[in-house]
Amino acid sequence: MKAGVKIYEYEKGFVHAKCYLVDDETAMIGTINLDYRSLVHHFENGVWMYNTDCLPKIKEDILSTINESNLIEEEKIKVNIFQKLLRGIVRIFAPLL
Repeated sequence: MKAGVKIYEYEKGFVHAKCYLVDDETAMIGTINLDYRSLVHHFENGVWMYNTDCLPKIKEDILSTINESNLIEEEKIKVNIFQKLLRGIVRIFAPLL
């Protein structure tokens, strides 16, 4: 956020697909997460596209979803010491899940 990244939260439901669009010429859509479980155990994947006809529709969908989402402010995501401790403990067990 300090570097200018904006984070939005979609609250009308759940969007499982991950999608990004870069410079209106490259896009990726899929279910893959960039973590060990997704890449090794779950065999998730994504489709990478370059200069295809569907990129304007992808951009339209992304902007539509952003318009229906709430901008997350930095003060909304601050955590206290108990939350940090709990997250640290849970992180120890994450590779086992």
